[in-house]
Amino acid sequence: YPLGHAQAVLQAELQQLSRLEPVFFDPMALAGWISNTIHQAAVDTSMVLARAIMNWPTSMRQNAASAEIRVKPDPGGDFVRRQFEEAGDGWLLVVTNTGVFAVRTATYLCALPLLGLGMALGATDGLVARAKRKACAGHESANIYHRAKLAISFVAILAYVVYLALPSVDHPIRLLMPLALTLSVLVRLQCAFYKKYL
Repeated sequence: YPLGHAQAVLQAELQQLSRLEPVFFDPMALAGWISNTIHQAAVDTSMVLARAIMNWPTSMRQNAASAEIRVKPDPGGDFVRRQFEEAGDGWLLVVTNTGVFAVRTATYLCALPLLGLGMALGATDGLVARAKRKACAGHESANIYHRAKLAISFVAILAYVVYLALPSVDHPIRLLMPLALTLSVLVRLQCAFYKKYL
């Protein structure tokens, strides 16, 4: 059952997120803010569209075919509220999956110090390799430099999308640790093959 599975995944990932203690922000509060912002934006957008379509001036509403549009002061708002109330499991599934998206985004943001550390180590090693290459009059490789530079953002975004798409994630570190290693290698390549003279 999709709703039951989504709720079980959300509870498991909320427990994992509650154990994290990043320095710069509270991950539970961030996940709640992301989820509430998306939910409120969806409700507000639906209200604006429904009111723009159904809440005509009173003189125009007198000839409407629907008694609801003729009589009620806010037919668009009432329509949207009723749709949300009657949506049942479909709306709950959307809300639950939005919660999973928010929790995984907060977890990914908690990994930024790990990713930053890996990139700093890669940059340090790459700059040492660049210094050796300069001292030995080696050649720079613009091809490797530019490919590594483009691959950094591609790999970071792809890992985030894959993380969001997985049906369930028992241990996020199993995805985030290889990502940190990959980014550090790419940064090392970028720094090592940077042009010989600044």
